[in-house]
Amino acid sequence: MNPLELRPEMLADSSDPAAVLAALKPLATLEPEPAESLLYALGFWLAQTMSRAADLEEVLLLDELCALAAQRAHPPPAGFHATLQAWRRLLEYKRLSIEARAGARGSHLLQADAVITTLANGEITQLKLAKHLGLSAGRVSQVLAVMEQQRLITRRRQGRESLVSLAGDTPSRATTSAPTKNAGGGKLFQNVFARQPSR
Repeated sequence: MNPLELRPEMLADSSDPAAVLAALKPLATLEPEPAESLLYALGFWLAQTMSRAADLEEVLLLDELCALAAQRAHPPPAGFHATLQAWRRLLEYKRLSIEARAGARGSHLLQADAVITTLANGEITQLKLAKHLGLSAGRVSQVLAVMEQQRLITRRRQGRESLVSLAGDTPSRATTSAPTKNAGGGKLFQNVFARQPSR
């Protein structure tokens, strides 16, 4: 049975975020009733995650589920997007807390790996990048500002467009075509950090 067809309390109790994410991915739209159930379940799972020493994978899974739910809900129930946005901020704080406790170095934003994986295919406009990642233009701008300070990416203006590429990419190598999925994103992420200058 599709977990999104369950009543809210059943969804929260008898399913898990990974199963719900798998059920949500193939859907073009999320109708209001299942969206309400999902919001209830997400609140339940978020409370559990925030109250215990969650692992990073759990936090990232919930964040991905929130982002996808925000994209697919049509029409969204009242307050749906604002609630998910607030929960994603809480998950970001939880992620930073987990990394700080683990002694993680630097400020690795949740979306940095996805940005680098996308940019591995070449230069892209900031607007297309935001659409590809399913993030607001403002959030992408914040992520890119930090990544630019860390010398991971470069941005340049071309008319009214802001073009983004990996640090070291030249515009002749880069393209403005739509990104494709790259399974080697994790290694690429490590390689980009390896070529950062010493401070």
